[in-house]
Amino acid sequence: MKTFAVLIMAAVIVLFFTALNTPVAVAGELETTLTGKICKGTFSTGTGGANTQGAMHIKFYQRGDQFMVGFKGSNSPEAYQNPTADIPGEEQAVSQLSTAGTSVKFVSQKGTYYHLDYLDGRFEGIANPANDPTRRNWKPARVQLSCSNQTAQNE
Repeated sequence: MKTFAVLIMAAVIVLFFTALNTPVAVAGELETTLTGKICKGTFSTGTGGANTQGAMHIKFYQRGDQFMVGFKGSNSPEAYQNPTADIPGEEQAVSQLSTAGTSVKFVSQKGTYYHLDYLDGRFEGIANPANDPTRRNWKPARVQLSCSNQTAQNE
């Protein structure tokens, strides 16, 4: 019985670590709804200090049968004031992408964990930078994004 339990535990661990870097297959209603959308908006911790607010853009697309997310963010008051303006720099891939119900979860390349809920063309949720080694003392931020039906293609 112990051997069986160890084998099951090993299989679960392998599946978990495989899923961390695997895009989500396009199958669910949320993935179908989001594919081709670009969402832009702001994040803020509400504390008013330096680097506590900014803007982010996420786009959803399909590569083959895989659901993918592209991410850009900027920590600046200027970006916060004009969240629909272009954010300079390269689009980043995300890891640990998952969807369930109306929720999308992922981790940015800097290690910030995002949990966003989609309703009526908008996302609301949190960005928690606790896993980013340069931001250990930062507070989670509230995220608000508006989504458009523009074609979002992986460039």
